[in-house]
Amino acid sequence: MSKKRFNPGDRVRHFIGGPIMEVQYYELDKRPYLRLFQSDSKVMCAWEEGCKTRKEVFDQDVLIKLGTNGASNQTRFEVVQGVECREIN
Repeated sequence: MSKKRFNPGDRVRHFIGGPIMEVQYYELDKRPYLRLFQSDSKVMCAWEEGCKTRKEVFDQDVLIKLGTNGASNQTRFEVVQGVECREIN
């Protein structure tokens, strides 16, 4: 088992680039005939793409932590092609 590198709310990016994402939680491992348990390596991340929120699971070894997310409880705005989009946390 590996050590968890991230906490919910951490800002991360894939090591080859891409959008800035926010860690949501560590994914549950689902193994036949065994109990569910929290993974130490699979991380659910979310990011904004246009006016939509996308989510995907990544192995923590391919993510780089960018710093603390001090604005996680605030409303964020993004302008896409002249249209203002709002996400409410």
